[in-house]
Amino acid sequence: MQNERLDSWKSISSYLDRGVRTVQRWHADYGMPVRRVNGSSSAVFAFKSELDYWLRSRSTPGVVSILERQDRQEMPISAREQAESIQYFEVAEALEKQLTEENLAEALHQYRRAINADVSNTEAFAGLAYLELEIGLACMLPVSMAQTRAVELLETALRLDSQNESVLIALALCDQICWRDSHAAREIYAALPLESLCERKALLGRALLSVADGDLHEAELFLREAIEITPFNIALSSLLIWVIYLKRHYRDVLTLAEVHRRNGESSALIAIVERMARLQIDPGLVTAPEPVAEFAEGPLGHLFRALTGYQYARQKQEEKAREILAELELAADLLHEKAYGIALIHVGLGNCDHAVFWLDQSYQMGSVWSFGFHLDPILQTMRGKESFEHLLARIRASQQPSSVMREPARSDGSLIKMGSRKDEERPKMVVHRSGMRGGMAAAPLQAGSGGRRGKVSPISTLLPDTYSR
Repeated sequence: MQNERLDSWKSISSYLDRGVRTVQRWHADYGMPVRRVNGSSSAVFAFKSELDYWLRSRSTPGVVSILERQDRQEMPISAREQAESIQYFEVAEALEKQLTEENLAEALHQYRRAINADVSNTEAFAGLAYLELEIGLACMLPVSMAQTRAVELLETALRLDSQNESVLIALALCDQICWRDSHAAREIYAALPLESLCERKALLGRALLSVADGDLHEAELFLREAIEITPFNIALSSLLIWVIYLKRHYRDVLTLAEVHRRNGESSALIAIVERMARLQIDPGLVTAPEPVAEFAEGPLGHLFRALTGYQYARQKQEEKAREILAELELAADLLHEKAYGIALIHVGLGNCDHAVFWLDQSYQMGSVWSFGFHLDPILQTMRGKESFEHLLARIRASQQPSSVMREPARSDGSLIKMGSRKDEERPKMVVHRSGMRGGMAAAPLQAGSGGRRGKVSPISTLLPDTYSR
């Protein structure tokens, strides 16, 4: 890990062969991926693979660069370009509603075409940012890469229209995944009108908050309602099966996974969760079927290997487990993406402190697994261990009000104390940004109902209701 992670501005600037001030400006102005330790303004770190990817993405063909985009936003957009942008956007939205591993690339492409046709299309920027976060969360793309692109897109979207509800819903999800700031996301959801909270994209973010709160029943209801709106979105279905696994309904996981497989709708995340469920049902399972090639070579390919190492460790075949552990730790590419899998092998070997170190890396990169650490069946053997409990306490703390508060502002610029205003006083969302990467802040949008819904729609008929409680 020491070879992959850079732990200061000095080491980052040295790696990039630039001055410290230059790399700080790149981070603040152009979204170079640098992370902050627990919201600290000075303690930072970065991963070499993310920096390399960011540098390559500056010249990615077919996507408008930041500098070119800023120049073009000053130019008038023709009616033809606006019409083309809307058309591309509608195609992208339709593809996302029926998202699969096969049409993912085309959905991303259509969003980019919408942006390239009209660089003032706020909905296209918000839609692409949300899709990047969604597929990163569902492990359809390396999460660090998805986050880097989503943050850049969101910064532009906020510049175009910081009051746009699609932008704010994507921002709330970004807060949860990229900045691990659940409180900031709650502030946005609490200010949105009820009809917006009931939309598919908001339901996903609210489900994630429910997982963090330990309310898996509510998380399942939110995801099922989102699936009822878009029944063929594989990312939502994959996350629902993961939530059911966290509820320890292992045989329901196997049933749902089989249904999706028969319908040709499986995903790497479903295959991984299915294998985890089998391990819980039969702890003595010697080997599990190897994943199909497309999954073995994808973002979760290493996790299939890691689960094999975990199995060996539990069966006291420590030498085989350590071979796989060394294989994963010595891999040079995106080592932090493998953090959760490496942690599982250490759990199997009984190395609690080593496991916690890697779980911490997984948490900091915003992996889907980290939202359920406190409920993860495999990690329950570490409950009561000081280092693990300390990590869980840190994660819980991220759900409390942060130092970067999303305070609403009155028209005269003064702040209104949270919780003291009446509904009719609710101001528009004011987005405070001193470089979005250092932390995004916003205040409530407008009058409207927020919080939990009192009623949910019937469970989708495509997913048997026997799996709800």
